Order: sequence, then C-alpha cells, then structure tokens
Amino acid sequence: MRNDHPYKEHSIKYKEHPSKEKVQHPLRRGFVPLRRLLYRQQGSVSVFLIMMVAIIFMFVAVFIDYARITAFQLQTEQLAKSGIRSVMSSYEPALQEKYGLFALGGSDSNELLASSVAESTGIRSRKGEAFRLLDTTLDSQSVNGSSELGRYPVFERQILEEMKYKAPIDFTLEIVNRFKPLSLVMKEASKTTDLLVKLQKLYEKREKLVDRIMEAQKKASQLVERTHFDTNYVFSNGQTSLTDSSLGSIHSAADIAAQYADYVRKNYADSNRDPDEDAQYAEETSDYEREAGWFSSSFAREATQIQQKHRKHLEEVKPLFGEVREINDQMKGIIAEAEQQNNADYDQVGQGRTPASGVPNLKGDSNHAIQDIRNTVQQLVMPDDFVNSFEAEVQGQLDSFQRFEGEVGSFRSVVSSSIPSTSGSSGPLKQSVTQMKRKIDDYLQAYVWSDAANIILARQQAIATNRSSDKERKRTEAKSKAKLSEVLGLLDKLKQTAKESQQEFDQLEGFFDDSITFNAQKDREADTVSIEGQPEDAGKQSMSMMDGLYGGMAGMLEGVRDEFYRNEYAVNHFTRFEPAMLKSLFTSHDVDKQLSNALHVKNQELEYILYGFHLPGGNVSAAYGEIFSTRLAIRTMEGFVECSRMGHPLLILASAILYGIEHALQDMLELVNKGDLELSKYVPLRLTYKDHLRMFLMLHSRNEKMMSRMLALIQFNTGINPNEKLTYMEGDVRASIHVWFLPGVMRSLRDVQMISQGEFEGNRYYVTKKAAFSY
Repeated sequence: MRNDHPYKEHSIKYKEHPSKEKVQHPLRRGFVPLRRLLYRQQGSVSVFLIMMVAIIFMFVAVFIDYARITAFQLQTEQLAKSGIRSVMSSYEPALQEKYGLFALGGSDSNELLASSVAESTGIRSRKGEAFRLLDTTLDSQSVNGSSELGRYPVFERQILEEMKYKAPIDFTLEIVNRFKPLSLVMKEASKTTDLLVKLQKLYEKREKLVDRIMEAQKKASQLVERTHFDTNYVFSNGQTSLTDSSLGSIHSAADIAAQYADYVRKNYADSNRDPDEDAQYAEETSDYEREAGWFSSSFAREATQIQQKHRKHLEEVKPLFGEVREINDQMKGIIAEAEQQNNADYDQVGQGRTPASGVPNLKGDSNHAIQDIRNTVQQLVMPDDFVNSFEAEVQGQLDSFQRFEGEVGSFRSVVSSSIPSTSGSSGPLKQSVTQMKRKIDDYLQAYVWSDAANIILARQQAIATNRSSDKERKRTEAKSKAKLSEVLGLLDKLKQTAKESQQEFDQLEGFFDDSITFNAQKDREADTVSIEGQPEDAGKQSMSMMDGLYGGMAGMLEGVRDEFYRNEYAVNHFTRFEPAMLKSLFTSHDVDKQLSNALHVKNQELEYILYGFHLPGGNVSAAYGEIFSTRLAIRTMEGFVECSRMGHPLLILASAILYGIEHALQDMLELVNKGDLELSKYVPLRLTYKDHLRMFLMLHSRNEKMMSRMLALIQFNTGINPNEKLTYMEGDVRASIHVWFLPGVMRSLRDVQMISQGEFEGNRYYVTKKAAFSY
C-alpha cells in the first residue's frame, strides 16, 4: 500500500541522520512538531485561532474608537466652555469701570463663539501635517442669552459680588456705634412723646366736649335770663309784694293775684243789682277777665316755648358725658399700654457689640428725668367724681327750669278756674305766684346771677383751674408752629426751585418707568416724605422715624443683610449733594438762580435713589426734611430733659418740641455752613451729610424701587440700557469625528452611556455639547 503522507520521506531522512538522533532533546520525545501540527488536514485549531484573533481585534478596535469618542466628547465640551468664555469676555467696559457691573457687550456672540471654536479645533503638529488621533470637525454652533442686568435678582447679585469683598459694613457700624449711647434716653423720649401726643389729642377732644357742655348751659341760662320771667311775667319791674290793689292794667302774674280781690268784690256787686239796673263795674271786670286770661295764656305759652329750647340745649349735650367717660377710659388704657411698651430695637442697639471707637458714654440721669414726666400724666385724666357732679349739674339745671315751667302751668289753671267768679279768694293765685317766684329765683341764682351760688360759674372756675397751663401751652405751641412753618417754607422753596434741570429728570423718569415695567412692578410713586404741619404731630413723626432708624441698626447688628451691601454700593458708586451748595437757601432771596446749576442729576444721584422725586429740588428737599426730623427727635429728647420741671405734662411736651424745632433749624444751618454737626449735646460727636444719608438708606432700603432708580441712573450716565444687556449666556457646539473601525458595531453600542450622547451618520459620530456662563 502506497503511503501518500507528505512528510513520510522527510521523516525517514530524519531518522537516518545520525547526528540528529544524538542531539534530540529528551523533552521533545513523544511530541508532534509544530510544523506537522499546522499542516494536518484537520484545520479546527487554525480556524479557532483566526476567530480568536478576529474577536480580539474587534474588541480592541471598539475600545479604540470608544476611547476616541470619549476624548472627542470631552474635547467638544471643552470647546463649548472655552467658546462661551470667549463670548463673555466681551463685556461693557463702561459698566465695569464705573459701577463694577458686568454685562455682555455689543460684539456678535455667534461670531465670537464660532471664531473661538474654530481656532481651538485647528490643531497642527510643529512639523506640519501629522497623524491626528482626533480628527474633530466643527459642524455648527449657536448661542442664547438671558438674565438681563436690569432684572432685580440679577442686578442685586452683581451688587453683592461687587461689595462683599470690600468690607463696607464697617462704615455703617461706625454710625451705629455713635448712636449707641443715646439708645436708652431716645427710647424714653420716643415713648414719652408718643404717650403725650396721644393723650394731648384725647385731652383736646375731651375739653372740646366739656366746652360744648358749658356752652349749652350758658345758652340755656341766657335764654331764661333774656326772657326776664322774674320781672316781666311773675312780678312787674319794681314790684316786691302781693298786696291787694284795685283793678287796673295787668302786666304780671302778681297783678292778677293782687287785683283779684277787687275783681271779686266788684263783680259780686254787679251781680246783685236789679235786672233793670245798669252794672256799675262791668267794663272794669270785663277788662280784668280778658287781660288776665290773655296774660296767663301768653305767660304759659312763653314758658313752654322757652322750656322746649332750654331742654333742647341741655338734652343735646347730655350724651357727651358718655363720650367724656369713654375718652377718659381711652386715656387710662393708653397710659397702661405705655408702661408695658418695650421697644427692643433701642435695647438691642444699646447692648449690641460694635467696634470700640472712642464713643463717650452718656452722662447724667437724663432717661430718669424723662421717665418722671410720664409719672405726671395721670393728672390729664378727668376724675370720675368731677364728671359725675358735672353731669348732675346739667340735669339739675334742666329740672330747675322744668319745675318753674310746671308752676306756670299751674298758675294758668288757677286763673282759668278762678275767673269768672263772684265769691272766690285771692289766696290760691297769690300762692301760685309765690311758688313761681321762688322757682324762678332758684334757677336764676344757680345758673344766671353772678354770685357764689352760681353753679355754672363754679364749674367754669374748676375747669379753668384744671386748664391753668393751657394758655402758656397755647402760646408755646404758637411759637413752635411759626418756627415749623419757617422750616417748611424753606423746604418747599427748595423743592420748587431750579426748573432748568427738569428735562434731565423727565428723561430719568422715562428710564425709571421702563425698569419698573420690565420688572413687573406696579408701584411707581416716589416715597412720601413730608413733615406734619402741627408741632406735636411733627414731634411724634420724628420719634417714629427714630424708631425706624434704630430698628434698621438693630437689624444690621443681627446680621449683615443684603440690603446693607446694596446701600453701601449706592453710597460708593453714586454722587450726593454737597451741603455747601445750599447756603443761598438760608442767606439769599434769589434762591432759584443760585441753585439752578447745583440741582442737576449728576449732583444728587444718591438723593434720587433714596426718594425718587422727578423734580430738580424734590430729592434734596426730602433729604433735608429727614435731616430736620432726625434733629428734631434728638433735640426734643434734650428738650424733655431741660423742661422736665414745668409741672404740667402737656406744657412740658410743647416746650420740649419748641426747643427741638428751634435747635433743629440751627443744626440744619450748621450742616450747610460747616459740612457736619454735633450728634447731641450729650454725645459731642460729629455727623456729616454722608452719614445722614447712610442712616436714611437704613430706613428706605427695603424698597425694590431703589434698584430701578439705580438702573435708571446707570442708563442715564452711560447710555446703556440694562434691560437689554445680558449676563447669562448658554451656547452649544456640534462637532463630529470619523469612526475608524467597524462603524456598524459602534452604532450597535449606542446604548452605552457615553456613545448615547451623540448620533451616527454614516461613518461619522456627531455630538452636541452645551456650556453656560454667568457674570
């Protein structure tokens, strides 16, 4: 049998080679040579190896492309980020340099992004073209912006970024530190002013009610006095007794009673005459009957009419006693409430920790002196016994005349029953007249005649005693009102001056309205800043302002709130009015000419931010109005201490307010002339105009309209509309990469997280990456 094995001959030759047999390694005995193995007819091992190599190659290829895609995605993301940063590098220099604000400039954002991405993808080797692992190709890019600078949250965030590294609060803390020694005494002054002004208003209201009651009593008594019941109706003028008299003219009730006996006698005589005999006294008796009937009717009618008017006067005022008692109860409640009142803001400022700066402590016992004033307010409450006795007097007056009017009615009845008569007695008529005389004399003595028994005069004297200090108080209040009118006149003159700058403010108002509308705010009105025309109201208003100021200080000590950074930003980046520019207001009549160049927008930006008046003099006038109120509060506190021994609490209040107004006016003049003024005679530290504006910012800081005013000023000064300037940009970049190995396999792996972020188109892989940046 033929052996066709291809290695047979070779095998024989191998065996015949003596040297090979000698050098064969023992370990190779029994093993088939590799060549023989490869050329066997059963090729299963070769196929298996090929499959393994293919699988390994595919696995490695997939990972190579996967790594390239991952790097490509990272590169695209970095391109997007660097591109958007390049876009945001084009900011408005005018906003940044003057106001520390960032907003996208006027360059085309899409072009900037495209240019930045194109430069970043143009990678070249130093030796020229070379192998590139990532052949990134830019497909498209786009950019979108939002968060306009003119929106309140965006604007405020940039303010905080601008100010939080500059430690601005130290300046405000210094102001708080200056007011710290005054906290306790100002607390007492505020509490006392509030209490006394409330009591004064109730006191005035109650005393007006008392005056109405007294006026009604006087009118009623005068009504009776003018009628002269005692001399015109009861007794004739000069008549003193009821002696019988002959028939004659009747002028009074006493005449009727005195002539009645003669009437009866003569009437009886005529009645006993024969029928054919003429009556001798018929004419006289007839005249007596007619005149007595007419007089008694007229007398009764007159007394009834007077009684109705008399009753009306007194009945109308009787309910006023209820109002008097109600006011007294209100006064008692206010006094009790004042004792419980505790304004913690003053205590918090007084006890708060602030940097030591050599502020002196308040000397003396000023707060106790003001506390003692409140201990005297009980005298303003009218005693219940006083009210009750007063009410009884009014009722007594009403009853007294009513008794007289009843006697008049009885007299008329007696006359009617006694006439005609031929046998009656004059006794009932005389008794009735005597009763009328007694009743009318009792009334006149108690309510008309000027003697010690006059109840009205005695009550009037008691009321005058309670009001012993009212005349002096009224004189003091008149002086205060005159001085206050002087201040109000100066502020009004300042407000109405310098119309030349109105066009600037009209333009500013347009910018402000746009900002308000852009931020969907409804309130466009300027902040109301006014001084009350009555001295006591102005004093209370100034103390309320001081309450708010200490409240702002207390809030600041609790923690630095965002509005304080906003306030300090306004102080540092906007102009303010220089006090020296107002000298002409106090020294010259030609105020408008002197201030026409000083009241432009550029000189009073901070004042406009505070108050928002679109009048050249409106904001400066408001600022000095609040300065006056602040000074009035401090000086009124001093006035309480100076006038605490005047006795009557309302006189003390009036004198303290007069002291405050006079010294506050002097303080304003000192501020204008020197640029600063003394905080208080008890704390001799100096405050500048800028310090006052910082204080007022504490009062007005929780007001979003202030941000619109700042934005309006920024637009006015730079010509840049913050509502159109973007501070946040979001861009996307779409790029692709060529897939080297098995694009189909890579598409089948699209569920893998990194690959699923893009998409395949042919043998290219596309991905879109977004990036955002905010100033």
